[in-house]
Amino acid sequence: MWASPILAQRFSPFLDPPVQRDRCVALQATRTRARKYTGDIWRDPQLGRWVSAEGPSLILLQGNSQSIDRLERFSIEITKHLERQCPVAYILSSFIELDEPNLLRQLAIQILQHVSLRDPAPFLVGIVSQFSAATGWQDWFVILKHVCSFLSNLSIIVDCGAIHHSSASEARWATQFQALCDGFGQRERKINLRVMLLGCRPFVLRSNTTTIISVEQVKPPPAFHRQLPSSDQYTLCESIPVCNSTCTAHEMNDLDNVSMRPKSTAHCDDEKTTRTTGGVVGKAAKETYSSRTAMDFMVRDRDYTFFANPLPKFPPESRRDIETAIICALTLEADAVEAVFDNYCDASSYGKLEGDTNAYSIGLIGRHCVVLVHMPSMGKSNAATVAANCRATFPEIRLALLVGICGGVPLVNGAEILLGDVVISEGIIQYDFGRQYADGFRRKSGPFDTTSKPTAEIRSLLSKVKGLRGHKRLKDRTRHHISVLQDRLGSWATYPGIAEDQLFEPTYRHKHRKPLACPGCVDIGGDVSRACELARISTCETLKCDPGRLIVRQRHAAINSQRVTRGQEVAQSLVHFGLFASGDRVMKSAEDRDKIAKSEGIIAFEMEGAGVWDTFPCLIIKGICDYSDSHKNKKWQRYAAVTAAACLKAFLEEWATHDKLYEAGETSITRGYVRSSISEQTASQSLT
Repeated sequence: MWASPILAQRFSPFLDPPVQRDRCVALQATRTRARKYTGDIWRDPQLGRWVSAEGPSLILLQGNSQSIDRLERFSIEITKHLERQCPVAYILSSFIELDEPNLLRQLAIQILQHVSLRDPAPFLVGIVSQFSAATGWQDWFVILKHVCSFLSNLSIIVDCGAIHHSSASEARWATQFQALCDGFGQRERKINLRVMLLGCRPFVLRSNTTTIISVEQVKPPPAFHRQLPSSDQYTLCESIPVCNSTCTAHEMNDLDNVSMRPKSTAHCDDEKTTRTTGGVVGKAAKETYSSRTAMDFMVRDRDYTFFANPLPKFPPESRRDIETAIICALTLEADAVEAVFDNYCDASSYGKLEGDTNAYSIGLIGRHCVVLVHMPSMGKSNAATVAANCRATFPEIRLALLVGICGGVPLVNGAEILLGDVVISEGIIQYDFGRQYADGFRRKSGPFDTTSKPTAEIRSLLSKVKGLRGHKRLKDRTRHHISVLQDRLGSWATYPGIAEDQLFEPTYRHKHRKPLACPGCVDIGGDVSRACELARISTCETLKCDPGRLIVRQRHAAINSQRVTRGQEVAQSLVHFGLFASGDRVMKSAEDRDKIAKSEGIIAFEMEGAGVWDTFPCLIIKGICDYSDSHKNKKWQRYAAVTAAACLKAFLEEWATHDKLYEAGETSITRGYVRSSISEQTASQSLT
């Protein structure tokens, strides 16, 4: 019965809840012990009262950037804990991009799976009609209220990280679910609805009756075994199976590092690991697990079944298992990249070749094992040396990503570029490689003097993400990751605001003017002038640069209008594609910037790409931190590094891993889109 509404909207996917949770478990298996500790949450007395409540109730678990992983872990445990005795609908994480109405639709479909009626036909007609007509979040909360009314006992668990990390949406969901609980509590036939929302942002509520548990970063006990509270404390249902208290620390480690899913018969050749798991209520279950079991995340719709790439083995067994390199010239760039790591390991334990002077960090971003290369300083020659050493130590690198900050060209083919936007390279131009004649500089542009174009694999993916759907997804995922990074890094990643995004006329130079005139800052004629060294290092505020010479940006007006609507200034970073100008000179001249941009067709300036480009299959992803003019400053560098790191993670979500060729006895995993065998006959069978 519940499958009928799925077909009411042709291309709307349905997240299979058990597989969704399995995917979360697989992610947790990569986390360190401290990031999985939830004992303090289970011991909170407010949680016990919520679980055993006889009427409708809402509870909020409010964490911060330091406790995101613990909240994710707890959401898995609480769903398993509750579903043994009552129906549970849940959204645990955001594995694919869904808007707010679609997330509510997921909950409604899950709840429908538990509705049982003697005569379902009239109900089906009405619910399919409601599903087809629903558009906004208001419609879906009405549908949720309707389907919940057919159950006497129900729990709903939602990780608010799936709601695009929007504080307004999180507050709206909390308010709506509180109203839902209040409404059911006033009915003659009470519905025992328990709702839990977990988020890393402060919840803004109008009601003072909602229970809030604060989840902070804590240090776990020296030898904790992730045991849940006793059944005497929580009478609703028995605890989920956990590692027996007699389990050794080594066994506990093994259990956390395997995928918690029964081994399928298709993988009988893998090495078997048997574990006996016992719950705190005394039950035990013996299951066989495999460290190579693929935790396939499946999204179902009418036409396709999507199998997401399983997580790689982490930590990697050797340097040859790492296929992606990320190169950063500045410490602040590397800091932002490390903040998007999903896990870390000790890079020193992998060693490096003799003569390699590089410093490395190894981590996991999504399904990619990556090596972060820390450059000693900026420039092409340093980048070339670093790339050559990395190539020798990590011979299986398929993609090198140069990530960090750059200077931007403010207007390209009529499109505005703002500070904080991200540029992805389609190619590079060595603009300082050429000959200096008496009448000017001439760049060398012969067939042997230019860099090669990106590989076919990179160009193919660029074609995909530059398309309408791909570009929108990349932009939205980048903004999502920016929000996560801002929660994680706090004030370090603060958006400076459009008041600090100042673009002066190209001919208006940064220098002393009356009444601060000095002998070194002189006007030669017209707008041509010289600036002294003190002026070059002074701020616009100190030099009192004329605000009347600022260029009005249309995108600023759009951001201002949203600030009026939302009550806060929200960055709207865009992703641009184009040519980089790469050289050893820091561009601080608006006139030269525009001249080179016009003659070469470039949209950004940076200093390392030319040194790396021909060593690896390479792509540059950099955030705009200044306009490459004399007024440039460092106010935007951290935020630009954050936007670049966020775009890096969004891009790697699109970059496919390659299947490995295994030796006899090992397994290979099929990846990618697989044409579904779902037909009209299968769909009709599901209705019965």
